[in-house]
Amino acid sequence: MDTYGYLYTLPFISSSPQSNLLVAEDDGGSQGNFQITATFTVTQSMILVVTTYHPDDIGEFNISIHGPAQLSFTPYISTPIIVTNTNEATSVGTTATTTTTPIITTATTLTTKLATKKGTKRASRRTKKKTIRPAITTPTTVTVTASGIQSSYSGALTKKHSSFMRPKQGEYGFYFLAIKLKTSSSGIYTILCESGIDTYGCLYNESFLPSSPNSKLIATDNDSGSKKNFKLIANLTTTESMILVVTTYNAEQTGAFKVIVYGPEKAILTPYVTIPLATTSTSTTTRITKSRIVVNIPANATWAQNGVTIAGGHGSGDATNQLWTPFGLFVDDDQTVVIVDFGNHRIMQWKNGDTTNGQVVAGGKGRGNGLNQLQYPTDVLIDKETGSLIICDRGNRRVVRWSRRSGTTQGEILIDNIECFGVAMDEQRYIYVSDTEEDEVRRYQLGEKNGTLVAGGNRQGDGLSQLSVPTHLFVDRDHSVYVSDNSNHRVMKWVEGAKEGIVVAGGQGKGNALTQLSNPNGLFVDTLGTLYVADFWNHRVMRWTQGDKKQGTVIVGGNGEGAGANQFNVLVGLSFDRQGNLYVADNNNDRVQRFSIE
Repeated sequence: MDTYGYLYTLPFISSSPQSNLLVAEDDGGSQGNFQITATFTVTQSMILVVTTYHPDDIGEFNISIHGPAQLSFTPYISTPIIVTNTNEATSVGTTATTTTTPIITTATTLTTKLATKKGTKRASRRTKKKTIRPAITTPTTVTVTASGIQSSYSGALTKKHSSFMRPKQGEYGFYFLAIKLKTSSSGIYTILCESGIDTYGCLYNESFLPSSPNSKLIATDNDSGSKKNFKLIANLTTTESMILVVTTYNAEQTGAFKVIVYGPEKAILTPYVTIPLATTSTSTTTRITKSRIVVNIPANATWAQNGVTIAGGHGSGDATNQLWTPFGLFVDDDQTVVIVDFGNHRIMQWKNGDTTNGQVVAGGKGRGNGLNQLQYPTDVLIDKETGSLIICDRGNRRVVRWSRRSGTTQGEILIDNIECFGVAMDEQRYIYVSDTEEDEVRRYQLGEKNGTLVAGGNRQGDGLSQLSVPTHLFVDRDHSVYVSDNSNHRVMKWVEGAKEGIVVAGGQGKGNALTQLSNPNGLFVDTLGTLYVADFWNHRVMRWTQGDKKQGTVIVGGNGEGAGANQFNVLVGLSFDRQGNLYVADNNNDRVQRFSIE
């Protein structure tokens, strides 16, 4: 017979089949039977409900579970459905008998116990045939048909995509693309794939690590959809997101695909940036994004305490070998460093290996408000998609874009009438800008003028919903915004959609203790969630590991104000290259220092 399986967290209520549902599966196994892949923990039980695809189907079944530990099976007594049939009221239970056993609904509690050897547990549960079936065995109760609201996402797997070891496979070479699913209305959603290749779908809870493909895995499916494509049914909630990984049944397959989601409300499908697999034995792993280098730095990494000057360092001036109070900086994937030369109203570029002279790539025509000029710029980033620079032209109250093509003589205004200080860009190429006049951060789509408030905006103050002179920004892969809350001497993290921020560094008043910051500026967050902060008046770079809000550690500097190789004279911007080397804009020493990772 054609079985259908549902997996629930506690409790399972037969009268409310959508509540607590994790996944529903039809034909992922052999001969029209279900197959569910799930992650179990020792602290949580799950409920497996066995039913059939067609109403009134009956027959025997056997459940096999394969995993790293033995699972214990016990009957689960669910809240019965009472249905009146003429003069008879019937409740559906899970009583086992020794007679021939029709399936109505069997609910089984699955609990893991720690074990040292792999175990396989087989169990049969038998129930008496009832004249009245519970509603959960009707497919329309738990699936969403094409009459639901449709959302879609089109993409293609190419040889340029990352590959991983697909679940249920012992080899690498499966190209994949990860998609984040969110919705504004909780409920059951059907996820279908359309493609000319044999696709395979994997669904994860909250996050996906290619290096650990079974971690947080909820379900997988191969051919439950049409034409050898996957079909997944999931309970999406408004409080958490799921990650859909589109890959293939066979390794090294490529081709276009379209994901279609049906449900009670429109689903939001956006690219999900993964932490890449390490391919060498070096200490850092790197992925180049459209707007920055994302670096995985070991939590115990150390850096040389003496920096090397890679730009400037020849006193204040406007010659091509000089800088004048550098502010923000950006390190490209080839270690080219783009520097905001604040006092010279220009953006300079220093190529790797050439520490003698830089090149003017924007501005440099004196202080002014012409399209060929800048006025006290403060921050810059590279938009790799368009090959251009996005610049916070603070003195002119605008954000401008300059092409990196040779021969460019002027920029274009993207956003105006804003007292900007910091700029950042996410994977979808939204621009984030801090505004020190309104004490807020806004997100802009290219071409948009008003933007969306993402942090602050509740007047100047030190409350969790407030900022006071927000300067530098960093946006992580989950679109959380990190803000240097300069005058509050703290760094705030605003999760996407949050009304309040979280203090992730400082916040203990101005000072030089390890619990304190003094007017923080430049920020960087690696893929482990470790935060790096340019601690302006303390002349040091601090590191806060994820979850440690109380105290940071000094990784370079902290040796007092000075011009030595191990000193700073107030520092502003910081960044890392793909190897994990640290770059710092040493403001009053008119130089940029590089500290090599050890």
